[in-house]
Amino acid sequence: MPLWTGVVGCPMGEAGFVDAWLRAQVSSIVSYIDKTVLSLRAASPHALWAAIYYSCSAKFDFILRHLPPDKTVSHARVVDAALTRAAEACGYEGVLGDAITARRARLPARMRGLGLRSLEEVAPAAFCACFVEAAERFLDRSTPGGGRERGFFQMLAPLFGHGAFELPYPNSPRLSRFLSGCTTNVNPLGAQLGQLTPTGESFKKAWEGMQREVRGEGVAGPLDVRAPEAGNGRAGSAGLQRQLTQQREQVKRNQLSRSILGLPHGDTRREAWLAVDSFS
Repeated sequence: MPLWTGVVGCPMGEAGFVDAWLRAQVSSIVSYIDKTVLSLRAASPHALWAAIYYSCSAKFDFILRHLPPDKTVSHARVVDAALTRAAEACGYEGVLGDAITARRARLPARMRGLGLRSLEEVAPAAFCACFVEAAERFLDRSTPGGGRERGFFQMLAPLFGHGAFELPYPNSPRLSRFLSGCTTNVNPLGAQLGQLTPTGESFKKAWEGMQREVRGEGVAGPLDVRAPEAGNGRAGSAGLQRQLTQQREQVKRNQLSRSILGLPHGDTRREAWLAVDSFS
């Protein structure tokens, strides 16, 4: 049985309950995408693309931010497949069928792509950013005027350490204590001493997975630091998911460019890539 029917619009409970809830959400999203295609394909492919880009593609984003990737990626693939079918309905079936064209389609327009991001690839950045931005508000902290701002989960102080986010790392520990395993008997999240909580395990796995993506590519960004330092030093208003996405997508763009430039001269994918200029 579920432990709870939902928190901020997302499920909390046994794995089977969460998976069933996600399947229902995905079914509704895919149905919405398919109905959008049926309604607009014949009338206006341009209107269909606008609906895909501005509406359909964002339907799963909230869930990706609030549930760990190991719970969402299999469902994200289903939505990705529906979005690909919808995008191909604007042209012809199979237009995104080869790997290079599909990789290009997932890049933003400023990087010569379609902006049809893969939700499976978005998942780790969405979850990690949401967790860091929430954790920074868990505990009481000082304000610039010398006052105190109350955290909304001060009872988690034993898990993170008092003042965990007061100052930039290493002057404050940020996620170091949380990701080093429980070091106190006062553990509100139920992990054993010396073990990570399930959330800690999911966060660490997702962060380190993204680090492997960008390692050795020479693109600077938030993934340059270890998981315990995640989000360190950025302005309070700077969205971490945006920064993570910029770093990861620049790496993907560079890798794709190398793949395309390695194609034979005369390959239409190579010619199309090189033909893009400031007027495109």
